[in-house]
Amino acid sequence: TRGNHGNTIRRFIEEAGSTYILIIRPGDILDKYCLSKVAKFIDQTLADIIYTDERQVRTEAQSDEAALKPGWSPELLKSFNYFGRVTAIRRDLALAALPCENDSPCISTIEAAEWDLNLRASMQAATIMRLPETLCFRSETSTKDLRLASPKQADLRRVLKDHWRTLGHDADVDQAPDGTFRSRWPLITQPLVSIIIP
Repeated sequence: TRGNHGNTIRRFIEEAGSTYILIIRPGDILDKYCLSKVAKFIDQTLADIIYTDERQVRTEAQSDEAALKPGWSPELLKSFNYFGRVTAIRRDLALAALPCENDSPCISTIEAAEWDLNLRASMQAATIMRLPETLCFRSETSTKDLRLASPKQADLRRVLKDHWRTLGHDADVDQAPDGTFRSRWPLITQPLVSIIIP
C-alpha cells in the first residue's frame, strides 16, 4: 500500500499492548514454538533486541535455504538489514527510537521502514543478541536473500543516508550488485597509522 510506512509501523507499535514487538509479513511462517523460545531467551538475557535465523525459498531449485546470521554487528546492519526474521524489539525502546509522526521522513516501502526501525533502535539498545535457532520460514520465493535490496528500492538508500547523517557523516551510499550497500564520506583530518611489528 502507498503512504508513509514509517508512520504506519509507529502506529502499530503504539497500539500494541506487549513488552516486545515483532514484525512479520504475509507468507512468514513462524515455528510453532517461536514465541515461547523468544520469550524464554528474553527472560534469560534481558536483551533489548533479539533476532533469530530463518529459512527462505530459492526460485532456481524450489528448495528452502537457511539464512544463518552472525552475532551482533553494527557494521553489517549498516550494509543491509541482516536482522530479518524474527526480530523482537522492546516496545518502549522502539517508540523512543522512532521519530514522532509529524517529524517522520516519508518511507514508501515496508522493507525500508523495517530497516529504519532496526537502525534507530540499535543505536539506543544496551544489549542486542542473536538467538541461534531457525524460527521463521519465509515462503515468498526469490532468486536471492530476501533481506537484500533490489535496485528499485531507493528508499533503502535514503534510510541509510539519513542514518549516517544522524551519526554526523554526510555519506555517499552506493548499492553493490549483490544488494548490499557501501558507505563512504570524506575525512576531515588525515588519520595517523601506526604499524606494530612484534
